[in-house]
Amino acid sequence: MYSLYCRTYQFSYKTVAQFLPWRHPLLLEGENSLAELPTLLQRQSIGNVLIVTDEGISQLGLMDPWIVHIKKRIPFTQSLEC
Repeated sequence: MYSLYCRTYQFSYKTVAQFLPWRHPLLLEGENSLAELPTLLQRQSIGNVLIVTDEGISQLGLMDPWIVHIKKRIPFTQSLEC
């Protein structure tokens, strides 16, 4: 009986999901495409950004120039490092 409930729920969600206003992601690609991101965020009025990287990227400092650049364009509130 539980399996029937789950399948009914899945079918209902699949049917309704076709009518929901899903956002389509914008793909930035190519050389220096990361430099375009702060301008895009500002143009789209996006004020909150979550950056997730691994420890290796942080230790190499690969994100440091970009983080400095984005802090100038978007008000910086908090940094959380684990």
